[in-house]
Amino acid sequence: MAYLPGQQYVQSAAGVWTPVGYAAGDLAVPTNSAISRTLGGAAGNTGVPFYATGTAAVPAAAAITAPGAGLSIYVTDMEGSNEGAAGTAIVFSEGAATPVRYRRWLAPSGGGFVTNLETPWKLPAATALWIVVTAATTWNYTINYYIAA
Repeated sequence: MAYLPGQQYVQSAAGVWTPVGYAAGDLAVPTNSAISRTLGGAAGNTGVPFYATGTAAVPAAAAITAPGAGLSIYVTDMEGSNEGAAGTAIVFSEGAATPVRYRRWLAPSGGGFVTNLETPWKLPAATALWIVVTAATTWNYTINYYIAA
């Protein structure tokens, strides 16, 4: 599936990300388009943020799947906000079973964060970026990144 800048995605209880306003199987832009990217894409993907929103807690999920062998995800910044009444945290880690690298608190009813990394966070080669959302509330986040060796 192609993920488009500015397109909103929602996560089902089963953990499946679906673009808002699209039916299953729709493809708005070919996956090899300059303005699209596929999860686990090729080297050189730049400038296309990953955006997600939801209302359920996320126990652990790959936000950006692992790129190919010898390639790494480089995170340049992360933003998040909370529109719900309950506070929550978003936890970012390298793969499913690794230590937490970043944990950001989202205060209730409008809390949020912006993390601009002066030096990009380089994940180990062929490693997915995982997230955990600790509480059921109306949350969203954006991850700006690129893929390179």
